[in-house]
Amino acid sequence: MKGFSFSLILIFGCESQSPLLTDIERVHLESLSSPLEAPTDSTNSVFDSEEAKALGKALFYDSRLSANKEISCATCHDPELGFADGLVLSEGMGVAARHAPSLLGTAYQTWFLWDGGCDSLWCQAIGPLENPVEMGFSRNELAHLMADDPVYSQAYEALFGPLPDLSDASRFPAIARPFWVSEDSDEHLAWIGMTETDRQTINRILSNTMKTIAAFEGQIQQTWSAFDLFAEALLNGDALGQALYDRQALAGFKIFVGEAGCVRCHSGPNFANGAFYNTGVGDRDWLTQPDEGRIEGVFDVLENTFNAAGEFSDDPQGERAQRLIELESLPEQLGAFKVPTLRNVALSPPYMHGGAHADLSEVLAHYNSLTESPREGTIDASLVPMNLDDEELKQLEAFLNSLTGLWMDPGLLPQ
Repeated sequence: MKGFSFSLILIFGCESQSPLLTDIERVHLESLSSPLEAPTDSTNSVFDSEEAKALGKALFYDSRLSANKEISCATCHDPELGFADGLVLSEGMGVAARHAPSLLGTAYQTWFLWDGGCDSLWCQAIGPLENPVEMGFSRNELAHLMADDPVYSQAYEALFGPLPDLSDASRFPAIARPFWVSEDSDEHLAWIGMTETDRQTINRILSNTMKTIAAFEGQIQQTWSAFDLFAEALLNGDALGQALYDRQALAGFKIFVGEAGCVRCHSGPNFANGAFYNTGVGDRDWLTQPDEGRIEGVFDVLENTFNAAGEFSDDPQGERAQRLIELESLPEQLGAFKVPTLRNVALSPPYMHGGAHADLSEVLAHYNSLTESPREGTIDASLVPMNLDDEELKQLEAFLNSLTGLWMDPGLLPQ
């Protein structure tokens, strides 16, 4: 044991003479490794309900919530693929316009969707449900499923009270939703043919049901990465714990918070600052639709019936709702997309909103040079090339790999 202790001293040196981290690196370490508080959402009154989480989990894995009865939320957010799908562009009823982001740690976000077009998890869940190229379902179909399935109806009513009688098909058509493709579509015509009161009834069932899915998604985390264990060991003076951390990853951490400047955007314990940037990603052959990013997302969230300030929010005057007051769409937001968390980033390639980069080495090569011409808008002025050499890029990638969590609650997986 004395020889082993001596070897640790040789590796680390005396703390007072040769500390592993500089003072500023230690400050960054403490910030990035701070414990994540339990996520909350005051706009969703059942967010912390165990009953809601159970119902939401069942719905998350239920392929009946799709037009062809083959697609579930888990199709694009597969737990075996880091709650993503591993595809360049997500595939459901058709091919989506964007790459599906991982749901790991998603509840810690401020804005949802790549462009921030929603301000809560339950708002976000509605789009994929009804998008014709994703799940292709409709809110009326969902309402009828919740009413007709005895397990779902019992669970729903325990949370939200009695479901209304939806048996009159002239009032509540089997399939109806606001238009996605055409105002002449059968689904849209059926929707506008309903009374405003009946549409509100369906919207209430829709929002309540999505809140249970959000309650489940709020638990999706993979925790205790190698980086977290190292940070805890260093802050507690545990030499053995520090010795177990990969030396390449440690060098990469220093680059991450130092010369590469990654920490400016990927900050805090979720490794994301909640902002939107045009990162200069160029065109790709598979991107066939215009995508204006945040400039469009601002309009979407402000106009969304299900935003935090709307009538279906459980806290329409709260903090999330207040964020909408000063929100505005600005020219510099063209082509800007949300900064994603880097926790568990190695689990969900490809990367960027359009799946532009196949792996982390491609992402780092992009930021190392920033030579592409942005598909939309202009690259954010705060971004400059990292100009790292090959060894430094490998070290930075090793650090990113060390952010992968070592444990996931098995209760998140399908039974």
